[in-house]
Amino acid sequence: MKKLLENDIKNAVLHYDNLLKYLGDLGESKVIFEKAINYHKSIADALIFTENRGVIGIEIKTEADNLKRLKRELDSYILSCNYVFVFCHDKQLKGVLSIVKEYKYRNVGVISYDIFEDKPIAGVVRKAEPSEYFSTKVLASILWKKELYNILQVWWAHQEEVVSNTYKVSKATSTQSRDLGYVRRNYNYRTLLNIFYKTFNKKQGTKIICELFIKNGYDPKKQLQQYHFNDDFNGDISYKKPYKRR
Repeated sequence: MKKLLENDIKNAVLHYDNLLKYLGDLGESKVIFEKAINYHKSIADALIFTENRGVIGIEIKTEADNLKRLKRELDSYILSCNYVFVFCHDKQLKGVLSIVKEYKYRNVGVISYDIFEDKPIAGVVRKAEPSEYFSTKVLASILWKKELYNILQVWWAHQEEVVSNTYKVSKATSTQSRDLGYVRRNYNYRTLLNIFYKTFNKKQGTKIICELFIKNGYDPKKQLQQYHFNDDFNGDISYKKPYKRR
């Protein structure tokens, strides 16, 4: 039997959006693989930026992986994402559930898969719930300095109609007064992160970041490969449609 590699499972993630239907309408979404999170302390296997449910993080554990780093990885995910799943091979399931239970990751979901005719079949073993540790400041650390500056500069330049139309948030409900008022290009990265965190509440900040990726508003100098659900992952593999576990 063929052992599926991580690239195969990334393809499965792109074609298994039906497993997330219990979360409700995700709205428009974009999937990005191998993105640094939590101040670059970890690399997320997959981040799903959604219009209505924030950021969904997925850590992949294939049959060939070990679980030594899973706790450290989950510590980064639960700070950076609204929902977190471990997408693991059935042989890893017992170990994954043991770590989730031991370290009290109450909100982390688990999706398990097995192989049938060289194709992954997957099902939700444990539903993810909203992460109680999620922080927009930590989430914002996925952005480049230029992206943070551009968001804040537009906001404080009083282009309220542009901001409202682009990010669908209301300036009147900002958590900060207009006293913050401006940003300077020479501010360092941490300062811009702090201003972002103080300017937008959790819902606003999450919405802005999701819209940034969904609408391809990221810095064009920093190339990211982005996917929609039901696209094929452009790895060194050819995609075969997986069966769906009932």
